[in-house]
Parts: sequence; structure tokens; C-alpha cells
Amino acid sequence: MKSVKRILFAALVLVLAAGVAVYAGEEKMAKLKAELNLTDAQVAQLEQKFADLKPVSEKAYALKSELKALESAESPDQKAIDAKKAELTTLKKEWKAKSDAIYRSVLTREQYTKLQAWQAEQEKQYAAKKN
Repeated sequence: MKSVKRILFAALVLVLAAGVAVYAGEEKMAKLKAELNLTDAQVAQLEQKFADLKPVSEKAYALKSELKALESAESPDQKAIDAKKAELTTLKKEWKAKSDAIYRSVLTREQYTKLQAWQAEQEKQYAAKKN
């Protein structure tokens, strides 16, 4: 019975995460459009190309959910946790490389430089919140 509840909980988390991700993606694109002065054509290109990356994002959310389930188990299996973390790290690197290639293919050199500065600031704020 406990495993069924965990599976249902994990499914609920995935559904909620997907909804939040869609909203966050729309909000981020609006911020990018304003910050980088993107044209409508650039926004359309970015949206299309990032839609192609959706399976990678969905897999990352699933891995995060699986990792949380492993960590919160009554008897956590550290080997399985470490393997899941490694898999997630690899997937994040893949997503980062692919997203960077997308931005480079659509943005001007000036816009890309601004994007890198904006991303660095976002990472800095995220790190500050974590600590």
C-alpha cells in the first residue's frame, strides 16, 4: 500500500511540475524578450526549438522525482541515489549544451552576450537563495 501511495504522489508531483514548468517557461520567455529586445521571429524560433527539448526537460523532472523518492525511502539505498544523481547531472549537462546551441543559433552576438550576463545573475541569485 505504501508503494502505491508513493507512486501516486510521484505522479502528482510530475503533473504539478509540468504545469509550473509551462508557466515558468512562458514567464522566462517574456523576460528574455524584454531583456534582449527579441523580435517576434526570434521568439517564435526559440519557442519552436525549445519545444524540441521538452522530452529532455520531462526526463529531468522525472529523475528529480525518482531521486526524491529514493532519498525519502525508509531505508535509502545510497548507491541507487548516487547513480540517479549522476544520471541527472549528465542530463542537465546535455540540456545546457543543447539550449546554449539554440540560443547561439537564434540570437545576435550582442543578444547572446546579454543573455550570458543575465544567466550569470540568475545563477548568483539562485545560489544566494540556496544558502
